[in-house]
Amino acid sequence: MSTLAPILDAIGIIISTVWIYLVPDTFSDVTLVHVAIWTPAIIGMVAASWRMLQRSPPIVSQPAPANPTPRLNHRQRYARIKRIAVDKRLLQEEEERAQKAAAQAVADAAHADRVAAERAQREKAREEAKAQKLAQQAAERAQLAAQREKAREEAKAQKLAQQAAERAQLAAQREKAREEAKAQKLAQQAAERAQLAAQRAAEQSDRAERRRQAKEEAKAQRAAERATRPPRPRPQPRPRPAGDPVTRAFGADPSRIYEFRYRVVSLDELITSNTDSGSINPEYDRALQPRQRDRAASRRQVEHAAKNLVPEALIWDFKALDKGAPIIGSDRQVESGNGRTMALRRARMEHADKWAAYQETLRANLLAVGLSESDLAGVESPVLVRERITEVSDRTAFAREANAPPVLQMSTLETAAVDANRITADLIARLNVREGQSIDQALRTKANADFVRGFIGTMSENESALLLRKDGTLAQSGIRRIKAAMFVRTFEGESGERLAETFLEALDNDIKNFETGLSASLPVLSRAEYLVATGQRAADLSMADDISRALDMLARLREHDGLTVEEYVGQSALFERETTAFQDELLVYFDEIGRSPKKIREFFGAYASAVEDAPHPDQVDLFGESISPSKEQLFSRITGRKLALV
Repeated sequence: MSTLAPILDAIGIIISTVWIYLVPDTFSDVTLVHVAIWTPAIIGMVAASWRMLQRSPPIVSQPAPANPTPRLNHRQRYARIKRIAVDKRLLQEEEERAQKAAAQAVADAAHADRVAAERAQREKAREEAKAQKLAQQAAERAQLAAQREKAREEAKAQKLAQQAAERAQLAAQREKAREEAKAQKLAQQAAERAQLAAQRAAEQSDRAERRRQAKEEAKAQRAAERATRPPRPRPQPRPRPAGDPVTRAFGADPSRIYEFRYRVVSLDELITSNTDSGSINPEYDRALQPRQRDRAASRRQVEHAAKNLVPEALIWDFKALDKGAPIIGSDRQVESGNGRTMALRRARMEHADKWAAYQETLRANLLAVGLSESDLAGVESPVLVRERITEVSDRTAFAREANAPPVLQMSTLETAAVDANRITADLIARLNVREGQSIDQALRTKANADFVRGFIGTMSENESALLLRKDGTLAQSGIRRIKAAMFVRTFEGESGERLAETFLEALDNDIKNFETGLSASLPVLSRAEYLVATGQRAADLSMADDISRALDMLARLREHDGLTVEEYVGQSALFERETTAFQDELLVYFDEIGRSPKKIREFFGAYASAVEDAPHPDQVDLFGESISPSKEQLFSRITGRKLALV
């Protein structure tokens, strides 16, 4: 066992040395120093402890002596003291060896530090040399790549330049050919449009002149007749031979003549399309009534007819299907005259004087229609009717013909020209169109109920019934009729008729946007045009004709795919133009804002306000020249566009 301690010391030194040189580089220098110091120290202490345990006498379990321990003699005490001295010396030697081992460990740690430092320096130098070499290689590669990229870019640039030159040459050739073809097409289209425009202008001028002359002649003729003719007595019906109650009436086509037999029947026996309350009569064949008699307008018409009942209108023979006594079939269903029959019932219930006047007139005219007093015998609430004798193959078609208007109806523009006189300046000032609201929506709101009543109130009951829905609000036909009248009223003459025709016939949504924006601005536009028409503002401030022509051209261009606004405006001045230079500016601007009703409304509102704010034409500057701006200047100021003609 005495040789085990040196062996363990040697093993500790070897392990510490191996640990120092073979441990991974990830261990820090401090860790390595601690391992080098404490490894041999711990092993030495273990070895010293082992030797002490080996030298100590074994502990033997002995029985307790029967007698107390005897006293040691001199020799025994000396041996014991000597053994203790030897143990002390051995312990001292172990401590000295431990100190030597610790000193050796410290020396080894210092040596390890020096070795680690030298290794770090060598590694640092190696890394610096490697980095320098890599940087040099990278610089060489970058230089080589730059040279190659430069050569590649130069070659690519030369190739692109060559291709661009070839494409430019080819594009120039194609563009030249396209421009030549386009110029030829534009020239042909311009010639056709110029010819068509000239024809239309001539036709419109001719029609306008003929209408004006016809109106003037008719007006003069009516005035002359009213001034010269004496009041005529009310004509009396020619008596019909007794016993001949047969009569005839012309259809919508005068070549068709229908025969009827006059009869006196009870009012309660007649089957009408609607009951007295206005609801639909379930006993009536609905195919015989093309009109909606349950509408509020129809009920008002019946009430008006009952209140103002004219007996002669229901008894005299007018030889017409839609006038005179009601027409019935053999089943007592009224084929024509449901409104007249219901008016008689309402007069019997609510207007006794009118009903009595009818009964008296009926008795006075019995001979005129081929009847006698005996035909009234036993009939309660008698009324005169015409029972159809002529057989018809289609009873529904006959009912439609009997309810059709007998005269030629006026066109939309002719009606608008007449309706324009119904709209006064005070009435149009009451029109209220909110922001973002179309004119169609505005006319059905309560805010414009006074405006609608003012317009409808100037018409007859029959005419107004065509313009209202069941609930008494405007029908679509009424809205179209009011809009057309407003345009003709605001923009007088040909420009107003052109605008009305453009908006009523246009299919493009942008044109509908202009209709909405212009309709919303009609109150202020009407005031502006009134100031110009009455001489309170300069005559050349009116844009009515320019606006109507520009919008008419825009609608025509949108409906034909052959030409855009830019192409039309860019046409050569050698061709005859339908629009002026200022109207072309309006056309281009309208094409830009056509998709925004808000911008359209703002433009027309700003134009009307600018006209109202303009000075009186009599105001002049120090040099005697008018200070009133021109319409071109107003347009430039509102839109911010610079015009060459300003």
